[in-house]
Amino acid sequence: SSSVAPTAVRAVLSESELRSKEVRAQASELMKRALADAEARFAKERKAAVAAAVEEVVRVRKQAEERMMAGARAATAAEVTREWEAKLAREVSFAERRGAAKEA
Repeated sequence: SSSVAPTAVRAVLSESELRSKEVRAQASELMKRALADAEARFAKERKAAVAAAVEEVVRVRKQAEERMMAGARAATAAEVTREWEAKLAREVSFAERRGAAKEA
């Protein structure tokens, strides 16, 4: 009968255990790398999302400022127009009174 020597069995088991440890170590390293990559991607996406949000806030603020300035320009133009119209009305009224005084 052929039997396997106990030392051969121990050698095979020892080699098998060593391989198992190597495989676990490789798997652990792969998981660490995958986690690091995922964290890097997440950080990059978060930075991009923050940058996009900041750009949107700046864009909306700029539009609001432009609308405000346009409104201020329109209000100023309307005020100047009202002042000139009032001045013109006073001058016309004065000229009419002067003309009436000359006729009298």
